[in-house]
This record gives sequence, structure tokens and C-alpha cells, in this order.
Amino acid sequence: MKNLDKLKQPPKVATASKLILLLAVIFFSFIYFNAFAQKITINAIGYKLAEADTVALNRLVKQEANLYNGLFDNAIPDSLPVVINIYKNRKEFLQEWNDNKEIMLPGGYYKPTNQQCYVYKDGNYFSVILHEVSHRFMHYNNYSGVPKWINEGLSEFFEALYIADNKGIYVDEQTPRLKRVKDYLKDNRLNLKEFLSIDTQQAWNKKDDVTLRFDVAYSILFFIIKTHPEFIKQIFAALKQGKDSYTALGFVYGSYQLFETRFKQFYR
Repeated sequence: MKNLDKLKQPPKVATASKLILLLAVIFFSFIYFNAFAQKITINAIGYKLAEADTVALNRLVKQEANLYNGLFDNAIPDSLPVVINIYKNRKEFLQEWNDNKEIMLPGGYYKPTNQQCYVYKDGNYFSVILHEVSHRFMHYNNYSGVPKWINEGLSEFFEALYIADNKGIYVDEQTPRLKRVKDYLKDNRLNLKEFLSIDTQQAWNKKDDVTLRFDVAYSILFFIIKTHPEFIKQIFAALKQGKDSYTALGFVYGSYQLFETRFKQFYR
């Protein structure tokens, strides 16, 4: 995850590669830019959140909503509440998690029952917030049963949104994840078809190879957005029709074999 806490990191500068990646994202969402003002509630538990962080988070979450609106036919309304609970005290954060027994990444989790995000304020907390808010938007679009790879892959992709030069919003490339995927393929550690069949939270959360699962999920979304961003919406449409991942990808790419071949060529 990227550290977006501007109080701890020097301001980022957008590079040409990041601009290209952002343009790919804009391809499927440009008509929604600046169209909505999301209702965002940030609860800082046990401390006061810096005003600069509050402003930055609001900008980033609103942009994430704009991007999601490019993926679905039903736009996220500005009245949709996005509630983010940020804990500075690790013990209090863990107590909240223990009380609810929710699925949790190291720094946060999304709770479907009350549709709120819970995050521990460490150096990566902006990234974690954007990751969990992605699950909130996915939940709103009635995709609670969406395949794990696309749910987590999109969350990993959007967690890398950041503000550069106090102006534009860009999306960073998670290079370490992509490098590991190249190694997985080189070492024949990745059975892509088997990976796409993971459809339960229990299977996804197995401790063995959990990093691989998040890496591969991100790499698939990164590959599609970089090469054919318009395919994302088509894949979601196919999934909504009841197709499984294998069939949906085959439908969009012409055949599943063609998708896998192009994916592997991209990461050579």
C-alpha cells in the first residue's frame, strides 16, 4: 500500500507514466468527473484529524466515487453516506474489530452490516481508507457477491490514488506487486484459472499465499485498465448476467485462452 499521509511524506510529483495510467482510468469515467459531492463522514476516534488530511480525504473519496460511476449504469448518488472511522489507538481499533469479528486487512476493514469503514491511523492509512471505501461502493452497486479477484483488485488499484503538487489526483503504479507477479509466472507458481475460481472469503483469507492473491488480483485489473479499460464495464455486465469469471473474461476477450495469453505476455 502507498503512504498518502502528506504530513509524513514529501509532496508527490506526477510522472509521465502515472499520467498515462490516469488517462486510462479517465477513459471509463470521464463523463462523471466533478458531477457529485459525496456525503462523507470522517470520525476520528480519540484524536483530532488535521484539517489538511480531512480536505485531502474528501477530495480522494469523491474522485473514487467518480471513477466507480464509470463502471456502473446506476451512478452513486451524492446522498450515499460514506462513513470512515479512524482510530489512532491500536488497542481501541483491535477491540472494535474483536467486538464485530469482521474480516480485516492489517490496517482496516469494511463492515457490510452497517456499511462503514474502520481504519487504524498508521503511515498507510489514506491507502487503507481508499481500499475500504472501494468495498463500500462495490456493496452499494449490489456486487456483494462479486468475484474476489475483481473486488480486491479494484480496491488495490484505487488505494493508490494520491494528490500531487496539491493539485491533480493521480493513481500510482504498485510496482512491487507487479514485479512479484512476473516472478510467479516465471517460476510457474501461478495457475490463473484456478486463482479466478476462488469465490469465498474463507478461501481468500488463507494465510498461505495471501500476498500472492492480492498481487495477482491487482495485476489483472492493472493489465485490463492499461490495455483495454473499456473492458472493465463489459466484464461487470457479464458477471451481472450470471457468468462466472472464466466465462466473463472469455466473452469479453473472445476466449479465455486469449485473455490468459495476453496477460502472460504483458508480464513477461
